[in-house]
Amino acid sequence: MKVLWLCNIALPMIARQLGLPVSHKEGWLSGMAEALLAGNGEVKLYVAFPVSPGSGQEVWERVVRAEGSEAFLICYGFPENADQAEKYSRTLEPELKKIVDRVEPDVIHCFGTEYPHTLAMCRVAPEKDRLLLGLQGLCTCCAEAYMANLPERTAGSATFRDILKRDSLRRQQRKFFLRGVREREAAALAGNVTGRTLWDESQTRKWNPRARYFGMNETLRTVFYGPRWREENCVPHSIFMSQGDYPLKGLHYMLLAMPAVLERYPDARLYVAGASLVEWRTLKQKLKLSGYGKYLRELLGEYGLWDKVTFLGRLDQEQMLARYLKSSLYVCASSLENSPNSLGEAMLLGMPCVSADVGGIPSMFRDGIDGITYKGFRQEGEEGLRETAGNLAEAILRMWDNPEKQREYCENAAAHGRDTHDREKNYRRLLEIYREMGERKREKAVRVVFVSNYINHHQIPFCNAMDKLLEGGFTFIQTEPMEEERVRMGWHAARRPSYVHCYYEEEDYCRGLIAGCDILLFGGTDDESYAVQRLKLGRPVIRVSERLYKTGQWKAVSPRGLIRKYQDHTRYRRGPVYLLCAGAYVASDFRIIGAYPGKKYCWGYFPETRRYDAEALLAGKGWGEDRRPCLLWAARMIDWKHPELALETAAYLKERKLSFHMNIIGDGELRPRMEETAKRLGLEDWVTFLGYREPEEVREYMEKADIFLFTSDRQEGWGAVANEAMNSGCALVANEMIGAVPYLVNSGENGLVYQDGRPEQLFSLTERLVKDKILCRNLGKNAYETITQCWNAENAAENLMKLIRCILNGTAGREKLPSGRESAVPCGPAPMIGEPGMSAKRIFGKRR
Repeated sequence: MKVLWLCNIALPMIARQLGLPVSHKEGWLSGMAEALLAGNGEVKLYVAFPVSPGSGQEVWERVVRAEGSEAFLICYGFPENADQAEKYSRTLEPELKKIVDRVEPDVIHCFGTEYPHTLAMCRVAPEKDRLLLGLQGLCTCCAEAYMANLPERTAGSATFRDILKRDSLRRQQRKFFLRGVREREAAALAGNVTGRTLWDESQTRKWNPRARYFGMNETLRTVFYGPRWREENCVPHSIFMSQGDYPLKGLHYMLLAMPAVLERYPDARLYVAGASLVEWRTLKQKLKLSGYGKYLRELLGEYGLWDKVTFLGRLDQEQMLARYLKSSLYVCASSLENSPNSLGEAMLLGMPCVSADVGGIPSMFRDGIDGITYKGFRQEGEEGLRETAGNLAEAILRMWDNPEKQREYCENAAAHGRDTHDREKNYRRLLEIYREMGERKREKAVRVVFVSNYINHHQIPFCNAMDKLLEGGFTFIQTEPMEEERVRMGWHAARRPSYVHCYYEEEDYCRGLIAGCDILLFGGTDDESYAVQRLKLGRPVIRVSERLYKTGQWKAVSPRGLIRKYQDHTRYRRGPVYLLCAGAYVASDFRIIGAYPGKKYCWGYFPETRRYDAEALLAGKGWGEDRRPCLLWAARMIDWKHPELALETAAYLKERKLSFHMNIIGDGELRPRMEETAKRLGLEDWVTFLGYREPEEVREYMEKADIFLFTSDRQEGWGAVANEAMNSGCALVANEMIGAVPYLVNSGENGLVYQDGRPEQLFSLTERLVKDKILCRNLGKNAYETITQCWNAENAAENLMKLIRCILNGTAGREKLPSGRESAVPCGPAPMIGEPGMSAKRIFGKRR
């Protein structure tokens, strides 16, 4: 199994062999790598890491051998400025894609969520279900706790160094927030997450509830396995902190706690590893003093601590081990941590430990069993600062005041640490995760995101079908709340499906899904910003669109309109961008602007498809006791729906003394006029106005209707009511210019079609059906079969997935476009249906 690691540093073994700067951060990575290399050879390890651009150090496919072993790994360096982790450069994406294409890994394991290269890898990784994101500190949460109760005057201050480097405390916190944005997007993309605390699991489930979470503890640096802390070997009342160079690590809490500790233990002394922020001997050191360093100096001076605190500088692992063993107490005073490895190292050595009870620490360190925890950062302000420092001092004194209990803590901590950081157990767990990910079927790894204005009852059946096919790999992103009018019409979903996320509620999460999905379905919103980044980067996009020129293709002559269409559509004509034509005239409209040549496919809307006993359904139709033919018209009463044509049809049938009844469902601005017209035409006994009805009621009326009149004009982009009426066994009489009609209806077979602007055809066709019950029933039966066998959500989803696989395999867009309409099926190549009376050859030129 090939496993590609993405790390934020060159592992020490790599750095030493290749002559790169050696970093002592993330020492646990070395422990994990050594375990894998010492394994049975099941995993072939590849490691990618950043190299400073312009350093002259190029690392490409270099072999590095494990020390004292024949095992080896292969490493790749990529250019990145690791000192500016808050900045994202898109140049990372092609660099990492080149590595992924070269290695072709079975698993990609990214360590740390907050780095730019992690987000870049999450974006370019071809299969998100083979992508494992290892959680570390969670910058999003750390940003909120970053100031750690610093006084406002300190938090808002800036020294010469801070101004020159643009690195004040506020800016540092801002950088954490920016890294957190990238972190949340990366987490939203990853198919798998590995963590080790209840806290990190709960946080990441908020960002990506669909990701699989794997619990796995960390393997620490090799030198910490074996040695044991001994009280007789340590400096009495010496306190060790592994870091303190920024507020989150809480060194100021410790300094504020020292006076109370010294009052009872005057020989107490604090040792702090890492860079010293308080040096003041030379001019250079004075100019380099940071805002936080200035505050630490103030505390050291105010409480007379200069001879009680020692800054040790940067320590390698052997020096760190020696300091742990010399110290009588380890303290973790951070305002937030997930599971600090320094605490794990102290526990593994069996030394006394005191820690704040923040973040994920309670999952790894048991209060009153492994040591003592105290109430850490909870509230902002100086009151919280004093309270937290007081809690820390009290915990230290409790530890030193009870030697017998301290020894019990040490034994328990050592045993707990050996279990948590067991090298063999963690190695086996890591292999289990890699195996489970590697064995997952590639077909199930496809991730599809559908971005549209809002979810409604017309889209839910299709979305449900996609969610079922993709086994959780489908997401619908709603970009805006539904209008009140639509809500009143019953378009809203009574309960939001689990795959629906709202961009305006979860922007970071949704942005990550859009960026990282395999296929983006995009339509139903005029805001191009949701898709523009994918379009520019050449990632696959399938647009879903109704027609461009609903009021006439002559509008294509508008220069302003053509410029906009070019920007949104035509300029991507050669890219991996495809068009689902939600209406029969869409392909013709888009041919005018030269967009999506050879990449246009039939599409539509797919409301709920109901399965009936067709014969029983048809036998139960008719209105009233005398079973007169029942006609139905249902829509909003607005001008381009033409409710007046329904009334004129009724008047025509009445004039010919035909027996029938017509129900009219709907409300709107034209309703009063329609009711007046009905009275004027004397239709009170033939026509019933039912007003607004819930969608469920409308379907019940369709099930009783023999004939459905669909009188909208060309502004009806699709018309899902056609699907519903045909599914209900109605004989449809429809205007040819309605978007759904040429796709759904073969006139004379499963419905009847009249020419736009020719109402006399509507009248005569309806008359024919009223007179011929057998024809009416046959058309209704065939209409039912059209929906249940072809134009339904399940079939559309299956056909779309076939198209998606072709797109991902690079075989889409090569179909020969048919010349007729009979091949109009969901995701079939869209026939080029021009508008009646217009010469496609004369207006459009050569077909594309």
